[in-house]
Amino acid sequence: MQLEIRRIADRLDLTVVYVTHDQHEALTMSDRIAIFNDGCIQQIGSAQDIYGRPANRFVAEFVGDNNCLGADVISIEGDLVRARLPSGQEVWARSSVHTKVDQRATIAIRPESVRITGQNRAGTLSGQVSDIIYCGDQFRIHVELPGGERLIAKSSSSLEVQMEMGSPVLLDWEPHDAWALDGR
Repeated sequence: MQLEIRRIADRLDLTVVYVTHDQHEALTMSDRIAIFNDGCIQQIGSAQDIYGRPANRFVAEFVGDNNCLGADVISIEGDLVRARLPSGQEVWARSSVHTKVDQRATIAIRPESVRITGQNRAGTLSGQVSDIIYCGDQFRIHVELPGGERLIAKSSSSLEVQMEMGSPVLLDWEPHDAWALDGR
């Protein structure tokens, strides 16, 4: 039905306003999406913009799966932020209008962008596997970080790094795949 509504609107060159609370439906049907919270627009953009470049923590958590880690901004270098998690581990993320040195930020990273790695380098997080969920086409690996925060990584159904519950693991991501957002 969703695709049929979209096909009819495209064929008749109509603008259709479609209201839904279903994120998948919004991403599927829309050329542009407006995300509201308490009657206020939080972000307007394409599905790719909303999903890949959330304007704030509300949008990041509302649309799709997301890891939101509290951190303190240490420095801003170009369009990247270096931030320290409560455990003392440091990560890199893309800067946003909310980013200020010596202030709290939320580092938002999608689970599909989190890599399980065998290399310990700058920006790599260490943690312990707390759960492994097989979902058919992927594994959802839940990792507890030393500061108590939890992070989810999605991996293909053929895990490259063998692991089990309780095993130590190293995680990283490309800095431009994460965002430093408002610190709420």
